[in-house]
Amino acid sequence: MFEDLDGRKGMLTRRVVVSRLMSLMVTLGTLGCSTTPVPSSVSPTPKTLPFASLLLTYHGHSSDIFAVAWSPDGKSIASAGNDRTVRVWDARTAATNIIYRGHTDAIGAVAWSPDGQRIASAGAGPGDQSVQVWKKATGERIITYLGHSNAVLTLAWSPDGKYLASAGIDQRVHVWSTTTGKTVLTYQGHRDEVHGLAWSPDGKYLASASWDKTVQVWEALSGKPLLIYRGHTGRVSGVAWSPDGTTLASGSWDRTLQTWDATSGKRLFTYQSNPKQLRPELFRTVAWSHSGKRLAGLTVDGECGIVEIWDTNRGDQSHIFRDSFSILDMAWSPDDTRIVSISGETLVKIWWTA
Repeated sequence: MFEDLDGRKGMLTRRVVVSRLMSLMVTLGTLGCSTTPVPSSVSPTPKTLPFASLLLTYHGHSSDIFAVAWSPDGKSIASAGNDRTVRVWDARTAATNIIYRGHTDAIGAVAWSPDGQRIASAGAGPGDQSVQVWKKATGERIITYLGHSNAVLTLAWSPDGKYLASAGIDQRVHVWSTTTGKTVLTYQGHRDEVHGLAWSPDGKYLASASWDKTVQVWEALSGKPLLIYRGHTGRVSGVAWSPDGTTLASGSWDRTLQTWDATSGKRLFTYQSNPKQLRPELFRTVAWSHSGKRLAGLTVDGECGIVEIWDTNRGDQSHIFRDSFSILDMAWSPDDTRIVSISGETLVKIWWTA
């Protein structure tokens, strides 16, 4: 279940994760990748962009990594994936603090509680579709949620830490108590896999992003629909709420990242890479900085992973970085100076973006 640094290290067996998740990785891996940095801009006058500097690389995993999350205090990072472990490690030294071994198959999502004392991790393989909540300090499991019938790919804590929302291939969003494990509601508005969840800062609403090309906003504890955003023409794989609660950002396979009013659904801005310089196949993940001043979008260009950062006031790009592997997830540090990213390989990287 849990292993500290002095504990016995058992052999890890590589397992095939859910077919659709792996097929995505295979597709991305068949295309070439140029590791030469290529700047781009969405502003009217092209400019040379600063490239994020690589600060640190974590080598603790033995197989593909699928999920990463930064602790609220900024000191630790949790990463998880195909080796069935969640590894919690120091964000400055890369020293491993604990290894959680509660899952029996690949892990598709990981999330810190708002107070930083608990971690939730979700099974994404055929042998494990559980969501487990455990103590960060000791690795002691608190609750196991078994409501899903297929791989769980995304998690979101309520701002007060009392509830978790979880979703994935079974097309349903489950909202449940983090103390009792009881289901509060199951939202069934989507018609395809759900790959993104975001809880509004005031805790009243959830936004869910789906491969059915919609983002749906609804009351978190009643399931009552507020609006359905249909601005994308491709699968929607990521959604993020602005810190002030007024705006949502969504990323899609239609190669756009869009921001829109959280109440009316009116589109505010469409972010897109310069097609002459970058040709992303999809926007996989979007993330607001904690200040709300910047928006990061994770795209895929062949086998490369590209993170582009925009200024939300001006609408132009401020930073960009390209990895030689397809990046599968990313997260801002609480102070907005760094971004952590994971690839389909065994590496976690921290980039300086200030």
